[in-house]
Amino acid sequence: MRTKVVLLQSVSAIATLAATNGQALAQVIQPATNGYTFNVGGGLLLSPAEMSLAGLEEDKMGSGFDTDLSDFQDHLGYNAFFSVGKQIDNNWDVRLGGSVNQLLDSTASLSFSGIVSGSGGSGLSFSSYSLDANGTYNARSAFGFETMDFEVGYAPVLTDTTSVRLFAGIRGLHFAGERDTHADISGFSSSFYDSGLGSGSGFNNTYFNVTSDSRMKTEFFGAGPRLGVSAAHRFEGTNFGVSGTVAGSVLFGQQTTTWSAASTISGTTTYFDSSGGSGSGSIGDTNSSFTDSLSFSSSYSTSKMVVDLEAKAGFDYYLDDSSALTIGYRAEKLLNVGPYDDNDEERLVHGPFVSLTGGF
Repeated sequence: MRTKVVLLQSVSAIATLAATNGQALAQVIQPATNGYTFNVGGGLLLSPAEMSLAGLEEDKMGSGFDTDLSDFQDHLGYNAFFSVGKQIDNNWDVRLGGSVNQLLDSTASLSFSGIVSGSGGSGLSFSSYSLDANGTYNARSAFGFETMDFEVGYAPVLTDTTSVRLFAGIRGLHFAGERDTHADISGFSSSFYDSGLGSGSGFNNTYFNVTSDSRMKTEFFGAGPRLGVSAAHRFEGTNFGVSGTVAGSVLFGQQTTTWSAASTISGTTTYFDSSGGSGSGSIGDTNSSFTDSLSFSSSYSTSKMVVDLEAKAGFDYYLDDSSALTIGYRAEKLLNVGPYDDNDEERLVHGPFVSLTGGF
């Protein structure tokens, strides 16, 4: 009888140990008593500039102008993220999460000044012109995006110091980008025309000021499937470990791009004309002021597909068996975020982060 009791107690102890290890082996960080987990964090973002005024400097200014270019610098920004999960059993869980990623404005400026002139003619006809102008172009670029995720995860049993979680779900994505330019230009132009003997000649002088503003805004809303894998390893006998995640999603939605522009030109023109045949003629001298404004706006919407790729890795410090502090680095790349449906413009953001994982 006593032997039977000992055997029953041994079986009971082994079963209890197996059940405990079954829970521990599925995940390195154990869910709390109620089976809920959370993760919150944030960090800095870096992103390369996606715009340049160098083309304007080369193509629009031309020769004869001195230019000073202060082009777009890399963006700085921040991000914040969270997730809340519920353990279904030793292996399965569900999670809801989201993130906010905002890049601060990147600005650029281009100033120019100079004089350009030219002349030409054939026979007795002759004409010439001169333009003395200076101005500045100022530009701004901004970008930000938000995500929302629902996912189901599966963590196969590995060892008590290593865990892997496979997950699949749906991601929602919204991004918005803005590109603004402002120009101030002023100058003086003069032209002369002589058609030859008996045909007259004339010239005009014009002082002018031009201001111009333009804005392009692109906004996308979409959703699609997301797949990924997370892994964590805790160094045996210590409170330290490493972890990482890679994931990708394909999002389908609608993008709307809006353009608007307005410009005003004003100034004063003095015109002198001498006409008539040889030995006779008439002379006129006219002053006139002018102001003209132009504005337009348009909007274009299209369906498109955006690809979202992300990866992160970090060093973990386990506060206890169910919570850990992580310091690491993350990167996320959005493909096909340009203002047109056939544009493959990319946006890369990356930077350090810190996060806290725990349970309740």
